[in-house]
Amino acid sequence: MKSSQTLRAVFYLLLSLFGMLLGSLLPQPLSTACHLLFVLLALFLEKRCFEAEASPRLYLRSVLALPRLWLLFPAFAFCTMGANLLSARITAALGGTLPGVTPSLPLFFGAVLLAPIAEELLFRGLLLRLFIPYGERGAVLLSAVLFALAHGSIFQIPYALVAGLFLGYTAVCSKGLFYPLVFHLLYNLFAFFGNAIPTRPLLLSLLGLAIFSLLLFVLGKHPSRLTRGKRPTAREMLPLLLYATLMIVFAVFNF
Repeated sequence: MKSSQTLRAVFYLLLSLFGMLLGSLLPQPLSTACHLLFVLLALFLEKRCFEAEASPRLYLRSVLALPRLWLLFPAFAFCTMGANLLSARITAALGGTLPGVTPSLPLFFGAVLLAPIAEELLFRGLLLRLFIPYGERGAVLLSAVLFALAHGSIFQIPYALVAGLFLGYTAVCSKGLFYPLVFHLLYNLFAFFGNAIPTRPLLLSLLGLAIFSLLLFVLGKHPSRLTRGKRPTAREMLPLLLYATLMIVFAVFNF
């Protein structure tokens, strides 16, 4: 069963990759819309994603059931932004080229609005559900690693991995996509207008807020801890390892 789900996960990843490559021929926001269409096609092919009880869905009631998950956003923003700045400095020190982004309305609709929807549906909505047989910890880790690799750049992999871990955790805790989707949208909004905000004061403010929020989260009635599942075998992991190798090659060529 696990091998079958792993193969389906790789197929949907490759289908999504094809959508991204096809979309790269189009301007924003059409390129992201093209990627989203292929993600929706993957969801259509995997109908059980929305029929299985373990599948994360867009449950608005999770806002009332787990309101304390909002306390994780400052920590998510601080850790992701910190990893972003650290990877940028390391990339620059090693002679790598950092991607230049010029804020524009098409980029806003593509990167801030459509991209989080496509990525959350794919990684937290579809793949996370397929990886649940490996245990919730394994599902969160696998979806986060693939989310990071799918960014296709050595510069983006570290902070995308950190973001993927937070987003996967909130998806598993809430059994829905509302929290990871809102977190993702808000962070992309921060990044889009980041040039207008001084970095050091923003990081210090987020650090203070993150520490205070995490303290409230830990002391309060927070979601139960993730359960430990069985480890997947090497044979079951082989398709994902091959996909990861392909993504690493793409990332190196984009360094």
